Amino acid sequence: MTKTSNYNVAVGMIVALGSFSYGFGFATFATSIGQPGFYTYFNLDPTTPYTNSILGAVNALFFFGACVGALGAGPLSDHIGRRWTILAAALVALVGGALAAGSVRNPIGAILGACHLETAE
Repeated sequence: MTKTSNYNVAVGMIVALGSFSYGFGFATFATSIGQPGFYTYFNLDPTTPYTNSILGAVNALFFFGACVGALGAGPLSDHIGRRWTILAAALVALVGGALAAGSVRNPIGAILGACHLETAE
């Protein structure tokens, strides 16, 4: 039987923060779409099918990115190692964050940013 070291516990706790960031990201977007200022800021009309399509695409890509990241992390870790996989995920998260931050008044940038951010987690 193996012993659990403090180092292993610390690494496990740090890795578990990915789940926290996933929930935080989803909760942030979910509360944002309930605010009238969100629609005004992005020049969207809450009653049009276009707005529903954009919001549906953002939500779908959010979960799709999470699935790609979760299903791809194991095989990629086996292939290139955990260190490089974590670095690649950090790079994808950085690109996603930059896309999301730069998506001012552009829903397409928000969609791409959401996809990149969730793939990294």
